[in-house]
Amino acid sequence: MDPVSQRLDTMEKNFSDMLEILGVIRDNMASKEDLAALEKRMDGKIERLEAKVDRNHMELEAKVDRNHTEMLEHVDGFIGLHKDQEQEIFALSARVERVEKKVDKVIS
Repeated sequence: MDPVSQRLDTMEKNFSDMLEILGVIRDNMASKEDLAALEKRMDGKIERLEAKVDRNHMELEAKVDRNHTEMLEHVDGFIGLHKDQEQEIFALSARVERVEKKVDKVIS
């Protein structure tokens, strides 16, 4: 076989190989319709995910608000108890003072 014929055979084989590779690529590639369907499915999933995140966010906000309210009520109750104890201490101090004065009168 002459060199030109060999070269042509090699080129023909290379061309056949490239056509085969292109055929495999064509058979396995996504079409515009496939991509559009995928995009539509992904949009639906993203919308559901966003809705779920929004629901979770609202639930979390409600829990935080409830906890905040409960904490404020607890603190208010504690402050009320502190004020009550403070008044009782003043009342007891006044009583003790009166008793001490009476004891001083009896002793003197």
